[in-house]
Amino acid sequence: MVMSGLLATMLAVLLSTGILPAQTGDPPPPPFCGELAAEDCELLATSQARMRGLTSMSFAADLALEITGIPELPDEEASFAFSMDTVVHQDPVLGQELEALASTVTATGATPEEFGPLLIEFLRTFQLDLDMVLYLPPALAAEISASEDIDFPTEIRIPMRIVDGFMYVNAGAMAETIPEMRAELAREGITGWAGFDLVRALELSMDGELQGEDLQPLDTLAFRFTINNWLNDEATRAWIEQFIIVERLEDGERDGAALAGFRTTLDLPRMVMNPQFTRYLRDLVDVAIEATGEEVDSQEVGAVVLGMQMLATILMNDFQAEMVQYIGVDDAFLYDHRFDIELGLGGIITLLALTGEELPPELVGAEPHFTMNFDTHYADFDNAPAVEAPEDAYIAPLEPGDGNLDVISQRPGAPAMAAA
Repeated sequence: MVMSGLLATMLAVLLSTGILPAQTGDPPPPPFCGELAAEDCELLATSQARMRGLTSMSFAADLALEITGIPELPDEEASFAFSMDTVVHQDPVLGQELEALASTVTATGATPEEFGPLLIEFLRTFQLDLDMVLYLPPALAAEISASEDIDFPTEIRIPMRIVDGFMYVNAGAMAETIPEMRAELAREGITGWAGFDLVRALELSMDGELQGEDLQPLDTLAFRFTINNWLNDEATRAWIEQFIIVERLEDGERDGAALAGFRTTLDLPRMVMNPQFTRYLRDLVDVAIEATGEEVDSQEVGAVVLGMQMLATILMNDFQAEMVQYIGVDDAFLYDHRFDIELGLGGIITLLALTGEELPPELVGAEPHFTMNFDTHYADFDNAPAVEAPEDAYIAPLEPGDGNLDVISQRPGAPAMAAA
């Protein structure tokens, strides 16, 4: 079991769906309202506060990514998708403390080793039940099958739980469509759930005692906090707000309850043409470099800023993004959230050609197009079903750097999985 890969996957899921806080500070900055009526702006702010204070909820999410216009791909397109049904229980007070402390960590340039204990404290009380299905393009599945000499599927189910600081994956369900994996699990005596002590794994990683593992997942989370702190800076938000357009949509409905609809879009062309764009772009690059801890000379930074500015100028007329929310008129809970992006990539190919980059012949003159659709539907506010540890789950031993473990951390009564 590759610990850092599982941790990275888990953090990516938690961050992308908003389970873990994406911004720091207490309270968070108010939502962008544009020219909305005062009562509509108040509803957005109330919804933000109510969702932030939830102790539990459930949601169903669907993400679809599609690239078209690539001649070398079958039918000149490729699509990736995942869907997931999720139940979450968390301590909102502890989550807000994590936000505030993380703000201090990123502001002072503290290391992930200092940030890790904050996440560990949060995970001790955090409970998650996630059933995710990944959908891969047939061409990619065929390529993996050929290179690895296995029958790799286009659809993979990944049930996952986090309970009492332990992380579980239903390996049996994952293996249903992968015969080779099913055979390997059978040799290990695994027919269903397998797990490991997530909290202990993070502790060992921070102590440098877990063989082959690093703190990359914590680096990712700290980087996310740092960038969001910059975005939520009062001066930055004041500048960005002039390019944000917020519209009131017709009311929707869920189970008889009235929902207020809002659409938020970004006027990218006007932002890119603004005289202050280069300055804020430079600020963003400086913040990103500081968050990574890398040393970069001013000439390299200037080249990065220039490249990003050229890219933004080329893409600004081929970029569309919108966020649509439906919020309960009476209870102010967020019921539906959609985020869509459409991006023409022909400009990137043109830019690469202008910089002397050698392109494959099939890409010369191509006009690729990228779309992303991310839909989330929330329910069971403060009333989500309980999440329990799976019975008879194998618990993987955590091996320190010397390959031996004096005490294997496992749940009482759960069998330990034999080391491969």
